[in-house]
Amino acid sequence: MKRLAISLILVLGSFIFAHSQEVFNEVLTKAEAVVNNPNADEMSIKVNHFKSTALRYLRTKAFETQDNVTAAFLDIQAYYLSEFLSKYFKELAAMQQADEKAKKGCIMMFVNTSVSNPLFMNADSETAESFITAEGNLTPFSLNTNWEKACAAIDEQMKKIK
Repeated sequence: MKRLAISLILVLGSFIFAHSQEVFNEVLTKAEAVVNNPNADEMSIKVNHFKSTALRYLRTKAFETQDNVTAAFLDIQAYYLSEFLSKYFKELAAMQQADEKAKKGCIMMFVNTSVSNPLFMNADSETAESFITAEGNLTPFSLNTNWEKACAAIDEQMKKIK
């Protein structure tokens, strides 16, 4: 009887956990839908490939390195990843008339912010920084980023330059 109760609690707990990851799952599902859509444009595919890769990396590393991964943690990171990307593309769009040096400075500010706000103590920088080192990425950011902290940091940096 005790085993049945424990099993039931574990099953219900995992169901509630899976159900409560609404933001994370929604962002991941939408990103993968764009990546797998044969009619999607190349830019959308590249951005959403980064987003889905970053979320899968986040989930994998969280479960590898933490004893208690909450749905809220995953949801918050997914939300702020989307926010970070939105801020990035908004700034790039605003800089269309700027010279190349200014554009590169803006891109590097976002890249450095993602790198300087790691989420995990990760020795595998090759994987974490694969989008930074690969040519032609529209989203040259570290996969190992605390997106909530990176958003706050980029907001502070933007206040300083505006």
